[in-house]
Amino acid sequence: MKVYFSICWCLVVYLNGLVSIIPCASMKSLFVEEGEDVILQLDLNNIRLTSVTWGYEKFLIATTKPGQPVEMGDHGSDYTGRLDSNLKDGSLIIKSLSPKDMRVYRAELFNSQNKYICAQIYDLRISRNGGVSPRIADFKESCNGTRQIFSRLGQNVTLQLPRPSGVAFIVWDINNIDHLAITRPGQIESQNYCYSERLSVMSDGSLRLSRITANDEQIFRAELYTNNWVHCCTQFFEVKLQKKKSTMSSVIYQALSGCVLLVAVLILLHHIRTECIVN
Repeated sequence: MKVYFSICWCLVVYLNGLVSIIPCASMKSLFVEEGEDVILQLDLNNIRLTSVTWGYEKFLIATTKPGQPVEMGDHGSDYTGRLDSNLKDGSLIIKSLSPKDMRVYRAELFNSQNKYICAQIYDLRISRNGGVSPRIADFKESCNGTRQIFSRLGQNVTLQLPRPSGVAFIVWDINNIDHLAITRPGQIESQNYCYSERLSVMSDGSLRLSRITANDEQIFRAELYTNNWVHCCTQFFEVKLQKKKSTMSSVIYQALSGCVLLVAVLILLHHIRTECIVN
């Protein structure tokens, strides 16, 4: 049964690349102290579900069912002994939180026919060293407006950060959902495994994404924090691909241009010849 739900999870992740996620409710931002427990509470709103798969990025960490104990997923080793389920509705409980648990989690709900219903997103932020809990920035807290970056397939892109003073940590994500990386000036602390060979960090914490693909045409978000995890501001980057003109299109364009020029010259010569004959 666990294998079956793993397949369901992978299928949902795959379909997310083709269609938009159907949200059960708006994304929840949770702010919790290190060492405490958190409940990822489901908003059922009369939804009759049979099972819920829990994960982050493309990793499945657990499956819950109302009235039954939690089932660990293939990538739940980091949560061994720390996961529990609210037996009433299948909500997930994560115990003894650590900074490594600061991620964007996704709950996928399925009905009795194992059909996908909707998804609930949780942005879990954890305070460290007695600092202020990081939180999602409102648009008014943006560092600058959204920066548009144009690139061609295969090229490198630098997500260049603004330079407010006191920035020590930068949390990166894609489309406000998938975790990309956590950087410090000159250092990557953690990163999405899908980008592990394509990310490099600059001296100010900016990210360089190499070998751009069609899947990289996304909205990237960088949240800037001080050493005590006090939020500074948020910077958005919109990466867009520039389409190359095909060689064939270029040849056709040049040929047509030549034909037009030739016709114009012939018409001019004919006009001159006619004028000479008349005179």
